[in-house]
Amino acid sequence: MKCFCCIIPVLLASEISFCGSATGAVDEGPKTPNTAMSPELNSEVGATNLTRGIIFCQSQRWEEAIREFGKAIRSNPSNALAYEWRGSAFFAKGDMDKAIEDFGRAIQLNPASAVAYINRANAYRATYKFSKALRNVNESLRLSPTNELAYKCRASIYKAAGRFEKAISPDFS
Repeated sequence: MKCFCCIIPVLLASEISFCGSATGAVDEGPKTPNTAMSPELNSEVGATNLTRGIIFCQSQRWEEAIREFGKAIRSNPSNALAYEWRGSAFFAKGDMDKAIEDFGRAIQLNPASAVAYINRANAYRATYKFSKALRNVNESLRLSPTNELAYKCRASIYKAAGRFEKAISPDFS
């Protein structure tokens, strides 16, 4: 059984705003149309696609979400958050290979993202690759030792692997 709570990326207000730019800046009104997309405008378009994708995810409209995240990635191929969210949509659809690939790309772009490691761990757990799942969740815990979700995810990995004593162990190391 999938543990969907482990795979939705955590967003900070500074990462995306539903009423402004990706940096949280207030919209200053219409921009002068330009035939060639400037990097700034391209970034704003990507933020809009990311926002739309998140809304589609929240509505469980996975195909539309994946399409919007793909547009955000094309606008900004370095957007780790867009890969993370698209991976979550692939996970929800049951496409673990693509989910693992996107979570991996998010980790390459932002190796400090404890959440991306949890997400990839959960996808590995869903494909019965328990040793890879444990390596990822342990890396998440190394990055964020007080992350309660990571401990829950690790317990679910141990349980799925039939290692019940480890799953219920009070030893959180």
